[in-house]
Amino acid sequence: MSSSKSPEIIETKEILAELDDYQYEDDLSEDAILVTPFEVCPTSLGELSGHGDESFDANSLCEEEGETYSYMIKNARVRAAIKRPIQLCKCVGSPVCLMVLEIEFSETKRSRQMPRLLRFKSVEITAEFRDAEGKPKLGPEIIMFCPETYAGKPTFVLHRYSTTVKLTAGAPSAIPVGLRFEIDRTHSQQFQKSYHVSITGEAHRYGKRTPIVKWDVKEDEALKQGVPKQLRLVVAVKNPDQRAFNIKLNFSAYLGFNAVEFRVKNKESVLSTRVDPKLLREQALNDVHGPEHGRMWQCKADDKELTELMLEELTNLKGAMVGKTSA
Repeated sequence: MSSSKSPEIIETKEILAELDDYQYEDDLSEDAILVTPFEVCPTSLGELSGHGDESFDANSLCEEEGETYSYMIKNARVRAAIKRPIQLCKCVGSPVCLMVLEIEFSETKRSRQMPRLLRFKSVEITAEFRDAEGKPKLGPEIIMFCPETYAGKPTFVLHRYSTTVKLTAGAPSAIPVGLRFEIDRTHSQQFQKSYHVSITGEAHRYGKRTPIVKWDVKEDEALKQGVPKQLRLVVAVKNPDQRAFNIKLNFSAYLGFNAVEFRVKNKESVLSTRVDPKLLREQALNDVHGPEHGRMWQCKADDKELTELMLEELTNLKGAMVGKTSA
């Protein structure tokens, strides 16, 4: 009995076409930009070796490319920042900060030469909000975030399976008149499956508060082109006393070395920056170039009532769903 299967992409729609004309603008907070390479996470060395051997040396040569794994991984780059301007809103009378976390998975010379190896298969992004003075009960709480769910445009793949069964029965050779019986049957079947870029966001409680949101971003497994190159992730936090707070942004990722998938995480790949709503409001009003310039480059202090539509308009992921918490 023999069998074979042959997946075939029969229809591929352009994924994330809405990002094609998107350019990285220079409107990012200068003191809130992270540009970091990645390093091998020690716990991933067993996966990298393929033999579960955690003593595997990341400086071993990748036979396919003739370069060490650690060298190639260091050529993977991520850039992150708080996008200007922050918006000061209201939610049922309580002050709210509405922010955009802008993430770019930058191309390097090496990643262009080795797009399959140095693509980001999946990324985990975590944002945590804390009171700037270390008072946990007074820190901001996440009330909305976007996306909660997002599915890119699908790629349809046709899977074909073929199974052949052949049975042969014959009489013993001692019998003068031979008897032979054969069955030769082939069974074929096929089914269609769709793949797409997916993003899932989830808010996490810590005690009585909800200060953490995490996004899992995964590539289209059929196209193997990596996660979207640019992401705008939106978060609204309730901050009743308009206290200054810190944002801590962290990353972990999987890169693509053919069938080997392993985690890379740089202990320094953390963006931590301070946001002071009162100071931002003051700077916007007293901007040396006028209040309109301050509105665009410091903060929009409109104190509008927060809506889901405001988050949908700020993300660059069309069709993304907005998540809400019980805060």
